[in-house]
Amino acid sequence: MDAGELLQFSQRLRRLREAAGLTQEDLAERAGLSVKAIGALETGRRQRPYPHTVRALADALGLSEDARAELAGSAPKRERTPAVAAPARPLLPSAPTSLIGRERELVEVSGLLRGGTARMVTLTGPGGVGKTRLALEVAADLSDAFPGAVGFVPLALVGDAGLVLPMVAQAIGLEETGATSVREMLVARLGNQPSLLVFDNVEHVLAIAPEVADLLASCPGLMLLVTSRAPLRIRAEHEYPVRPLALPELSRVPTLEEVAPVSSVQLFVERARAAAPDFELTQANCAAVAAVCRRLDGLPLALELVAARVRVLSPTELLARLDRLLPLLVGGSRDLPERQQTMRAAIDWSHELLAPSQQALFRRLSVFAGGWTLEAAEAVTAWGEIAAEDVIELLSGLVEQSLVVAEASTQGTTRYRMLEMIRQFAAGRVEDAGETMALAERRLHWCLSLAQLAASELRGAGQQIWLNRLEAEHDNLRAALAWCEQDVARGAAGLQLAAALWRFWSTRGYLTEGRRWLESALSASDDAPPAVRAEGLNAAGNLARDQGDHIYSAELHEAALALRRALGDRRGVAMSLNNIGTALADQGEYHLAALRYDEALAIFRELALEWEIAIALHNLGIAHGIRGEYEQAVSLLEEALALWDSLGESNSRARSLDALGEVVRRRADLDRAEALHETSLALRRELGDTRGTAISLRNLGLIAHYRGDNALAVRLMEESLQLNEKLGNRRGVALTRGILASAVLQQGDTQRALELYGEALDMDREIGTNVGVADCLLGLAAIAAQAGDGERAARLLGASDVVREATDEAVAPVDRPGYERIVTIIEASLSPADFVTARAAGSALTQEDAIAEALSDD
Repeated sequence: MDAGELLQFSQRLRRLREAAGLTQEDLAERAGLSVKAIGALETGRRQRPYPHTVRALADALGLSEDARAELAGSAPKRERTPAVAAPARPLLPSAPTSLIGRERELVEVSGLLRGGTARMVTLTGPGGVGKTRLALEVAADLSDAFPGAVGFVPLALVGDAGLVLPMVAQAIGLEETGATSVREMLVARLGNQPSLLVFDNVEHVLAIAPEVADLLASCPGLMLLVTSRAPLRIRAEHEYPVRPLALPELSRVPTLEEVAPVSSVQLFVERARAAAPDFELTQANCAAVAAVCRRLDGLPLALELVAARVRVLSPTELLARLDRLLPLLVGGSRDLPERQQTMRAAIDWSHELLAPSQQALFRRLSVFAGGWTLEAAEAVTAWGEIAAEDVIELLSGLVEQSLVVAEASTQGTTRYRMLEMIRQFAAGRVEDAGETMALAERRLHWCLSLAQLAASELRGAGQQIWLNRLEAEHDNLRAALAWCEQDVARGAAGLQLAAALWRFWSTRGYLTEGRRWLESALSASDDAPPAVRAEGLNAAGNLARDQGDHIYSAELHEAALALRRALGDRRGVAMSLNNIGTALADQGEYHLAALRYDEALAIFRELALEWEIAIALHNLGIAHGIRGEYEQAVSLLEEALALWDSLGESNSRARSLDALGEVVRRRADLDRAEALHETSLALRRELGDTRGTAISLRNLGLIAHYRGDNALAVRLMEESLQLNEKLGNRRGVALTRGILASAVLQQGDTQRALELYGEALDMDREIGTNVGVADCLLGLAAIAAQAGDGERAARLLGASDVVREATDEAVAPVDRPGYERIVTIIEASLSPADFVTARAAGSALTQEDAIAEALSDD
């Protein structure tokens, strides 16, 4: 072997790594290798890298086809060690396609067998996941390490476990003579020699397990690589689950650069090009390709079958036709076994191996969307031939057969799910069994019980646990709501379910979705019991308020109040009064809001309802604080905080901390305000409270602005603005834009400030937030003053004063320096008489005219 050839590979690898800006550690992590291995390759200490190692390095370095070929060509070829005194080794089946996205699996499985960590490795996974393809690649890479024998034993068509050993003998070139048993022949042939046998598709001959265990015990040099949808359960077995290929992230519209390197996308593109050579992944189609890969769960067989359709359908057209996946997934390569030519056949192969009770559970589990827990399966699927106590054993069997995936959740529990195509196959069996209505009804009952229990728990110390639980079950809850929406007879149940979920939707930021479900349920359930309808109106009013739809929110709460008065529901009456007060406060009617809060508080105290008392105290504190009655506001909010602490209520405690922070900020105590807002923000982030997080960020940004740190203020405000826009919270968007405008104006960006003030003004006018209108007019007055247009600035100042005086919000001490600075600038540019005249002219304008004036000369 030429030493210069070794140096060429090591030098080439090192130069490629350095050109990519990677350390040895970076390259090792990307390629799924050890740092020690990279060092050995770059110094020439490791002389002959395996082909899969070279491929993994090329992928990690992102090499072009030419560079990949040069790197592979510079690697010294591995010398094959011939078998000694053995018959000619049968060739492994050749792989007709390249292996994509399995670099890590290839290294790990090869390592288990090469290093002697395991004598038998069983690759498990659902049909179509690529177990056989991976096993062939592993066997090919390891063939030089097993001079005794390497054999491939296809068992898909073997129905009798007694035929397996004869097939093993055939695979390694032995002929039966009748003089000795097949087992004795195998032991004599394999003995202590390092040998590797690949058993493919063992799941329907699991009875072979004792013979396999005996063969391993009798042949110390034998290693087994098995593919099966279920493990054999023998002591020597090391199970290695083969997962679907990696999926692209679709939390937002992806770019071509983000999608192209993902293994499921790479497989789709390669197979699409085989069918249509001119196919290219582009920025225009990459989002559709990514969505197709996600819908197909990254299953290689499904990807191959769908990718072949690009001959006649674009990725976008394919995506639109995936609502019924299984009928589309036909027409695979004819040189594959029949069970691998369609996804339906692949799944049916597994389904037919199940016992009747397992088949019943399998089909019933398809009613779940997004996964389920054991408790949910017991509640929904156990009737008739399935007893609740049998579900765990039957479910375990489905997991073993790779028809169900079991995953540990972040809450320390196990969740189960089906890959989407398997779920659709099972759902078809539900229709055949006539169980569709019964299953949907049982799911609805379970969802309603869960949501109503969670509604009470969300007001206590366990609220984070219950928020997370509802998040995990959100897809199931959506499915139950959708079923009620389609069935008029379930309208009242749908309204009950939606009403129980409003606090979850509010906290986790599903405002638009929650409002849609509630409004649909309200319109479909006019004949629902008054108490149920009142709860639905109350829930819809709360979510409308969260999005800044204050007038509509008040209307909904007034309707709920009327129903509750008629029912004599005093707690409900008080809660509606409280919520009406909040809608009034959001419109700047703080005096009227305080009156409603006082009414509600009196009833809550009479009924001795601590949680409700704390809510009314919190709201009263805000109203008094905005009116400048700071001492009373602080007292009320501190009393509310004491109650939240005793109740262990983190979310409401975060709200009251934030409200108290706003009061002390208005008193110009910025240090204490900042500490309160930071504590609130930490709680809200921990709870996943998107809306609350946006509020805390805005308040912290305002403090930074008052301190003159406008760079920090802009960063915090922009994060808050993004969250509010995502939530559809128009009031939050308008308020944040107004404050952001002030901060960017201080940074000297007058044009952006004008745009932000204009946008905020339009939204404040639309939703009827007078305080926001007044603040925007004041900000525009500052811009006019800086531009030297003192007369216009004075008119805007007068208009701002009039709009603010229409509310009873006090100008806080911390706000006055900015206000007074603007007044001083305007006064300096006009004579005293002109200043008074222009300001009076602004004060005489109607609000609409004032807004028109503000926007006229932008």
